[in-house]
Amino acid sequence: MDIKNQFHTKSTYFLMRLDYFIVMVFSLSLLYFHIDEISWPVFIVAIAWQDIFGYIPAAIIYYFIKKGPVRKMAKVFYILYNLTHSIAGNLVFLLVWVVLRGGWGWEMLALPIHIGFDRSIPGNVFKSFSLSFEPVMNKEYEEFKRKFNEKAHWGASI
Repeated sequence: MDIKNQFHTKSTYFLMRLDYFIVMVFSLSLLYFHIDEISWPVFIVAIAWQDIFGYIPAAIIYYFIKKGPVRKMAKVFYILYNLTHSIAGNLVFLLVWVVLRGGWGWEMLALPIHIGFDRSIPGNVFKSFSLSFEPVMNKEYEEFKRKFNEKAHWGASI
């Protein structure tokens, strides 16, 4: 939310999601206008690479191998998710693709479409080593949020 309070409120989280929704819609619009220039197999690889390397292996372990309410995951899965679902990681992927292909391809709009979708629709953000790999309400955060919402806030009418 800011440099001193590094958490979202309901409204700032909504605004972050709205921004990424706009990125997704804009990218989908560009894709639509260049639909005849799209190599669909390449588009599918570009939209799927993030989850193939950054999410699916961890999800398999989390849901099918780990058991119980606490499912500790190796930090490598958090790092892979954050790298593959970051703008920086996707920029590296894009630059490698451009060098190997010899130029830009409209199918690379899959990258901002994927990130825009993940951040806006389900609301996925970076994974923290301090939290479950998959969303589980942290009891301390739940208590903080309850107390925070009960009190008057900066800028609120008193």
